[in-house]
Amino acid sequence: MKIALKLAYFGESYYGFQRQPGLVTVDSEVRKALAQIGVIHGDFCYAGRTDRGVSALGQVIDFWIDEDKAALARPRCVNGRLPRDIWTWAWAVAPVGFSARWNAQWREYRYLLWHPGLDLEALRCGAEQLLGRHDFRNFSSSKVDTVKTVQKLEVSEQGGLFIFDIRADGFLWNMVRKIVGALEKMGSGQKDWAWFSELLRP
Repeated sequence: MKIALKLAYFGESYYGFQRQPGLVTVDSEVRKALAQIGVIHGDFCYAGRTDRGVSALGQVIDFWIDEDKAALARPRCVNGRLPRDIWTWAWAVAPVGFSARWNAQWREYRYLLWHPGLDLEALRCGAEQLLGRHDFRNFSSSKVDTVKTVQKLEVSEQGGLFIFDIRADGFLWNMVRKIVGALEKMGSGQKDWAWFSELLRP
């Protein structure tokens, strides 16, 4: 049978989510915990990768398990084997064809930027231009499959701390960081609208 788990973690101590030889990642810690309680049956699939230092509230993984061991995959059992900065908080039996990666309808990130004095309205105007389906080649370190649909990009401020909430059908490598970086240049007056508009015409 197939099980889906929802994870949360503080990413400060990890070299991202994805497994990397010789480095401690969220993947490696979760894999170790599942192996210790004897439930993992092969590899597992995950909804998306996060970079070094990035935290998550709703990462989803799925994996095959022997039916008689399903109860061992419940959060209270798995959490007993995980470090304190990684935990599971939801559990479900998934349909046979379910994939945490390919069945995800959207993914959402929150990016925090400390930069007192930015023009909030300029940030919001720039964010509005990014909504919808665009080629985000200039907002990523990746140059393959660069057309994505941004469903939400909201910007708010709390005493000089700017909060960017962005939801899309998928994200490219470094896409969120580069979007925030471009908006920051607009909000600080370093760049103008002509420059920003050209980024959407790679």
